[in-house]
Amino acid sequence: MPLAQEDLAGFTAHVRKAMFDGARTHRWPDNFTNLWPNITPEYRFQHTLHVLKFVEMLQREDGGDLEVLQTSAIFHDVSHFSCHYDVHGRVSAEMARTYLVERGLDSTFVDRVYQTIDDHASDKPPSYYLTDAPVESIILIEADLADKLGPNGVVTHLLLSGYNRRLWQATNEALERFVIGRGERALSSGKIRWTPAGRRLIEERLAWVRRFLGEIREDIACVF
Repeated sequence: MPLAQEDLAGFTAHVRKAMFDGARTHRWPDNFTNLWPNITPEYRFQHTLHVLKFVEMLQREDGGDLEVLQTSAIFHDVSHFSCHYDVHGRVSAEMARTYLVERGLDSTFVDRVYQTIDDHASDKPPSYYLTDAPVESIILIEADLADKLGPNGVVTHLLLSGYNRRLWQATNEALERFVIGRGERALSSGKIRWTPAGRRLIEERLAWVRRFLGEIREDIACVF
């Protein structure tokens, strides 16, 4: 279905408002409070914009419905400050459906957006993601992961380490485990049908992190 740029801008403004409004009252579990800046609306909204950019880029090579992907990317974390993280995929899908239905959008389009968002953070079995998941679901997962790797993942963890007063050795271990390790585990898990462009994007961003860490280690090795 045709969406104008004004529609996408309206979706984006709505999601931003929902995140910032929700963040004023949302209370994270005790084990989440040391995850700044990940738990700020500024970070989460910037992540949303990055994911939107990546799905548009991947769609040009791997196909899929562009407007389903754009809308799903914009709404995929809308519930981040409204529910427990473990259920944010389903809750974000519900919030997107409510908003889109209220604006009279086609029910088939709304259902596809719902499925794409729900699939990006679901406990469905690997067989679903290997054979049955629509390409839009796979691309959204790839774009979501790609933003957590590369420069954004590194900067986020450096800020997080400073906030928690970690020294470089602990920060280095965290980057190895949560950025490089996360990407490597995802690519080697055999649990998802990666698209060619998606796999390449993730591998490129992992390579950047490895180069960055290698240069940092050489530069400050004498300190330790």
